Amino acid sequence: MIKIINPDVIRMISEHHGIHGMESYPRQDSTEVNLVFALFAISHEFSIELNKINIKVKLIDTAIENINKKLSKGIYRRVLSEFVEVISVMFLVK
Repeated sequence: MIKIINPDVIRMISEHHGIHGMESYPRQDSTEVNLVFALFAISHEFSIELNKINIKVKLIDTAIENINKKLSKGIYRRVLSEFVEVISVMFLVK
């Protein structure tokens, strides 16, 4: 059980998803996205892509390509290349 939730996680949830019921989900906001949130978003998108390819290692390139298309702008760009590098090493993508 998690006893301490990082304040950045609380901020991500409250600022993106809102705190005012379903009418605020997902809320578009103009607040600054920090690097922790960017990494969380990239990781989340990668998890979705892994599900789409049924975690087939030979299709990891496709998952990475889709993430690059979707998140290669703004602050995401600052952590995306490192994320892709780590994933490539983990899955031995060439």
